[in-house]
Amino acid sequence: MQKVAMTIWAAALTVAAIVAILLANVFAGFGISLSMILAAVLWTGVLLSTYVWAPAIPSGSDAESAVPEKPKNKPGGGRQVWVDSLKTFLMCLVVVGHSGVAFLGLGWYLTIGWYPNFYRAIGTAVFVLVKSFAVPLFFFISGTFAPSSCDKKGPSAFLKTLVWRMSLPFFVFTFIVDAGLNTAANSAFRDPPLPISYLPSLGVTWFLLWLMLFSSVYAHLEGPKMFMDLPSIGTLNLISFGVSVLQLGVDVTLGIFAASPAFMGMPLVGPGNGLHNALWYAGGTLAGRNGWLSDRLPRGMRTVSAGVAGVSAVLVFVAALLLLPENPVINVGGDPSLLFFLFVIVCQVLLAPAGICLGVLAIDLFQQLCTDQEGILNRLAPFSYGVFLLHSWVVVVITFSFIKIYEGATGTDISWPDGPGGSTTRLSNDGVLFGGFLYTAVLSLGASVLLTFLVRLIPGVKSFL
Repeated sequence: MQKVAMTIWAAALTVAAIVAILLANVFAGFGISLSMILAAVLWTGVLLSTYVWAPAIPSGSDAESAVPEKPKNKPGGGRQVWVDSLKTFLMCLVVVGHSGVAFLGLGWYLTIGWYPNFYRAIGTAVFVLVKSFAVPLFFFISGTFAPSSCDKKGPSAFLKTLVWRMSLPFFVFTFIVDAGLNTAANSAFRDPPLPISYLPSLGVTWFLLWLMLFSSVYAHLEGPKMFMDLPSIGTLNLISFGVSVLQLGVDVTLGIFAASPAFMGMPLVGPGNGLHNALWYAGGTLAGRNGWLSDRLPRGMRTVSAGVAGVSAVLVFVAALLLLPENPVINVGGDPSLLFFLFVIVCQVLLAPAGICLGVLAIDLFQQLCTDQEGILNRLAPFSYGVFLLHSWVVVVITFSFIKIYEGATGTDISWPDGPGGSTTRLSNDGVLFGGFLYTAVLSLGASVLLTFLVRLIPGVKSFL
């Protein structure tokens, strides 16, 4: 009976997610302003569900008494050191990734290098490999804490604690800090400048918005506790592949309705985006409820994951070298933008299993190697949330400094004649783009940690960052 109930819940939530995102694409076609309005409506709904409707959720001893008998695979006790180290590492990947796309010509506030080149081919291949697991793994880790927090505090208190900590940063950064970054990137950092205008930005805070939504759904979810054994790697890969195929339907609607590739900030196109974030959060709640991570993952799962990840990485690099260089081997219509989109779509399906496998390997690596509380990653863990929120400004400013250094050294004027897109100004060679990425990534990591440390010294800020 429990399996039937779980199947019904899974089917209902899957259909609801697909319908919601398909409709989201339709709405997104009307422009980013509507997307921001809907984001504000969603955030308001989360606040209402937390502080107005939350009393209807069982709490405290009522919630604990509602928990059935524990599964055989018991969850491990306490917060494990490797989890904090993994979160810090993933945060470093976010900063490095945004430093990388700043030199790929798209997907960031201030970007250069928007033309076919060797760096773009290799950089994009690395980026999609990392993207296939990095952000979903953030949602997965967040999901693992939800069951124990709900059992200990009760769903109502769990939700209030999470929403309280995230809502103020969400508001401040979406409507003030990153809105200012939008204006600066468009009007002060580029040539020719765009007209000064105010536009809220969900550049990084989309993660907070959707995490609050997923957590609210979980806290209000009625029905059986979902106890189950750890699925095989084949089953996990099959589920991920199926979700990627469904995600292709989302991508088709993007083209039909000329919609933005993101809705309410969450990217929808490419590996590790859209439905995968919901899937990994749900998987995290199951892992937390059933103690899947209390011991080392099975040997067979690790072996298969290494093989699948290795083969997928080779195929991705081959595809990138065929489609993305200046003189691609496969040239569909001679349009670099079309080739880039084709590459991303191919990787979205190809990396569905690889994303799961890379996530498995990352978890296993940190379970084995990062158990020291005095390790550098664990000691930096308290700053990771602040780095996440503050690094956008840091990356843009350091990218701008590199542009000015290059212009001064070469006499080249880097410009954005096409408006808000990436700069198509060709640099002297592809190595300059790679050097700019290294310069920006290294300085941004250190500067983001330092800035977070200083901001946390402000009275009252530390409790939120």
